[in-house]
Amino acid sequence: MTIDFKALAVELANTDKTNMLTEEELDIIRNQMRGYLGDLAKVKNNIHILLKSKNSIPEHTDYTDSLDKLIIQACDIEEKIEFLKNNFMY
Repeated sequence: MTIDFKALAVELANTDKTNMLTEEELDIIRNQMRGYLGDLAKVKNNIHILLKSKNSIPEHTDYTDSLDKLIIQACDIEEKIEFLKNNFMY
């Protein structure tokens, strides 16, 4: 998932100015979004490693449970990203 910040800036310029966030507030939201995107990439990488190498979790035999936990983490992060996009990035 990639965010086109240029397109978002154009959208912001075309919105009602009374509802706009300050540039500092937008920077905070963008930085939070970048953090979530980094977290999501890390979880996706962990899923990939788990699927490719069953020895990645030698002390566990329940790969399905480990995979399910990673999927839940990814879904939680994606939900946060969508929340920010829908509520703060007009």
